[in-house]
Amino acid sequence: PDYNKFLTCKRWDTIHDRYQERLDRGDTLLKVGAATGEDLPRAATNVGSTGRLYAFEPDPENFDCLNKNLDLHAVTTPTTEMVAVSDTADEAVTFLKKEDSHTTHRMSDAELGSSREGYSEISVPPTTVDEICANPDIDQLKMLSITVNRHEAAVLAGATETLKHTQYVVIPYSD
Repeated sequence: PDYNKFLTCKRWDTIHDRYQERLDRGDTLLKVGAATGEDLPRAATNVGSTGRLYAFEPDPENFDCLNKNLDLHAVTTPTTEMVAVSDTADEAVTFLKKEDSHTTHRMSDAELGSSREGYSEISVPPTTVDEICANPDIDQLKMLSITVNRHEAAVLAGATETLKHTQYVVIPYSD
């Protein structure tokens, strides 16, 4: 793979700045794990009316906040879907744990480990990046942003065809 296409950074604000400065008018951004979409109004300004934004979030509360945030900022260009993006389009079960200021997601029993304490289980429609990008409206992807809390490898495994024609892949990380 061309590792020059990967933008990684530990600090959230830095990674948002690094990818925002690479978005231009007419570009397409696909954001997996969009959360509340705090960075999407700026991205919408960057890509303009000729660009496209696609945002995917499995958590129902985050998804609701995502759409409210976009409405609040009068951002009309994004396509949003409440789906679980992974390596397969089989049935998706997401485990959610509400904590003080955020939600922890786990997409599988293997990621969850032996402790289920504090987690609730929800079913959301599953998909892959390749399945999403089979949409004829997505002819070229400038940027794939993945923020999925330890599920990055699975999302990338479901993006093998898409990665061949994606200029940048953004993956923030933490310890």
